[in-house]
Amino acid sequence: MQTPLSYLDLFSLCVQTVPVDVSMQTSLSHLDLSHNMIPSMDPDVRQTLDNLAAKHTVTLRLRGNPLTCTCQTLDMVRWLATTVVRLDGDNHNLAYDDDYDDNGRDYPCVLEDGGMGSTLSVMAQWEAHWRRCVGLAFLTVSAVALLVQVLGLLLTYLLWSKWTYVRHAWRVLRHLRLPRRHDFQNDAVFVYADDDLELAMKLKQAVGNARPGLRLSLLIDEIMPGSSLPEGIARSVERSWKVVLLVTQTFLQDDWSGFSVLQAQGSISDTLPDRVLVLMMGPLQPWAARVPSHLSMRTLLRMIPESCVYHVPGTVTSRHSIWVTLGDRIASDPI
Repeated sequence: MQTPLSYLDLFSLCVQTVPVDVSMQTSLSHLDLSHNMIPSMDPDVRQTLDNLAAKHTVTLRLRGNPLTCTCQTLDMVRWLATTVVRLDGDNHNLAYDDDYDDNGRDYPCVLEDGGMGSTLSVMAQWEAHWRRCVGLAFLTVSAVALLVQVLGLLLTYLLWSKWTYVRHAWRVLRHLRLPRRHDFQNDAVFVYADDDLELAMKLKQAVGNARPGLRLSLLIDEIMPGSSLPEGIARSVERSWKVVLLVTQTFLQDDWSGFSVLQAQGSISDTLPDRVLVLMMGPLQPWAARVPSHLSMRTLLRMIPESCVYHVPGTVTSRHSIWVTLGDRIASDPI
């Protein structure tokens, strides 16, 4: 059976902490830690020494250690000034407590700014040191809390004043499901001038033959009896996955072409950037020179990708490869 130690000599071992579990030494009465590299006493060691000192006299030797008197070691400084453990520090009273028996509690220590001081001088100005250490932490917490409040007010203002943009950005961030072809009543609607109705019917038949199963519609199919033409155009665009504009010389001269183009522009969004397909029908000369002068058409051509513009020369034949390409484009869903 191991005999409990009463005298533990760790003199000049260059240790930074107590290398022995003193809590197991119930008979310890003398602990020599002098001339080591200890900057502060561990709280568990201090508590153990206090418990032992309540039963019998305990002496602690700390001379020759580079003790520190910083914010992190204020609890040790207070312990040195209040513990009943017998210490080997300097025995001159600095008026910290005239009624307290100073048994050598004063040790030189390194201050927060790197200068030299002593444990009892720090203890004599305890409140000033405590306020400085704790005040810095509370200042940091207060500054962070103020910043959070300012950011909260700013965020509230942005949500209130820019709600439409914020809601849109939230949808993008959440990666909501993009619209799909089957979410619409029609796969495509053909928008044309009144005089191009026969051409539009041929084109619809050609695309339908090249890509069977597509739900294709003409403006005449969407205009309800008794309803106005603008309502019919707007309804057909809203219900359709793709909007196919038949741009001819007649279309550019039509009274309703500008309105049709504006409705097509309004259907374009960041989730459906290629919703509008433009078919340049027939020989481009000489009427193609009128396209840049058509204000709404010029704006539309700047909004849509170049791949959404198709040139269809000559007459409409069902065997032309462009109808397969157009049918595939209408049937495709975004990735």
